[in-house]
Amino acid sequence: MKTLKFYIIFLLIFFVTIILHTQENKNFSVFIGDDIIAYCYQPIDGSGLHQIYTIHADGSENQKMIYADIGLNHHNWSPDGSKMAAVGYIGTGNDTWSIHVFDTDGTNLLRLTTASNVWDNDPAWSPNGERICFTRIYPNQNYREEIWMMENLGSNQHWIGIEGASAKWSPDGTRLIYFSDKSGNYELYSCNIDGSDKQQLTNTSIGELTPVWSPDGSKIAFTRVDEDMRHDICIMDSNGQNMQCLTSESEYGGGAPKWSPDGLMIAFHSGPFEGWEIFIINVDGSDLQQVTNSPPGKTAINPDWKPDINTGIPEFIENPKSLRAYPNPFDVSTTIEYSLLEKTHVELTISNLSGKDVVTIIDEIQKPGKYSIVWYGADNAGKAVPSGIYLCKIQVDREVFSFKIVFSNKFH
Repeated sequence: MKTLKFYIIFLLIFFVTIILHTQENKNFSVFIGDDIIAYCYQPIDGSGLHQIYTIHADGSENQKMIYADIGLNHHNWSPDGSKMAAVGYIGTGNDTWSIHVFDTDGTNLLRLTTASNVWDNDPAWSPNGERICFTRIYPNQNYREEIWMMENLGSNQHWIGIEGASAKWSPDGTRLIYFSDKSGNYELYSCNIDGSDKQQLTNTSIGELTPVWSPDGSKIAFTRVDEDMRHDICIMDSNGQNMQCLTSESEYGGGAPKWSPDGLMIAFHSGPFEGWEIFIINVDGSDLQQVTNSPPGKTAINPDWKPDINTGIPEFIENPKSLRAYPNPFDVSTTIEYSLLEKTHVELTISNLSGKDVVTIIDEIQKPGKYSIVWYGADNAGKAVPSGIYLCKIQVDREVFSFKIVFSNKFH
């Protein structure tokens, strides 16, 4: 798989060589963050620098987050949404890549790593925001890849003893997932954050790259690269079982997957080599949508969803986790749970994304306590609804709170 390794290195170099040419109703929702995706906007004709932009998942409000004369790429939101870690390119050549952080209002750009002649890449914040892990590539040592760790302001930089790349934190902050070619083929692995307890998760004849845990830690999304260098977005259980590809039937496949904060969608870049754009897809492989639409000679890569930063708790809800549906996604039934602190009128409905109600499940006065309601994916007439994303809405007096659920109808 050395051909694959050098192909990946070629892609990394391609993404940075253009910088050498110039230097220039109060709602509560389980899915908060305004559906914002940060991505890297790249003029591939040598007319400018990599810059970080944001865009809503529906393609609206596309705008630059920051301008940096070093160029920025491979970015990651901090857990509280206030900062961004990214790769900046230092010097007159592509000999040094460094990890930087900046405020998401585009200010206070700060360089954290200062080693020369290495490519520090793929920064990822720990769930508590206190640490950042990153990949260090040695271009003068056959592109050897190491996983490093540091505090969030750059102190205590150290190699954790793992050769690999693109490490991402588990939601509980105890483990990392990454890819490595130490077996002779790019496979996915996990380890403790100190590098101990290394476990291999995949063992295939092709390559698996850029893994990332789902928000609840139960699944992993990653890029699969076959013998023809086709990239596809795939998911599997966190133990490496039940692998399925979401983009295998699409024209271009995709790369660099990132989960939405609610775990129901995946963003990725896809398209022909000189025209990649940001796409989103449901985790069941349905409803593929293009988000960005770059002009000729430009491309959009490396999406990263803004995290769920809501901290408000509805007055009638015991705590945010008391309002949920499981399993989600589901194909037969899902159980909707919520807790009330006082006696009140409750209306629980399911609507489609256009806002049209498909079924009213509860419409009555309820006493304080915990409630569990099962929905079998049927409308008011008892007919199964089509597969797709729906909003579960609970209204108390004049307040409406909602979250998204995904139904995959086996018979449609």
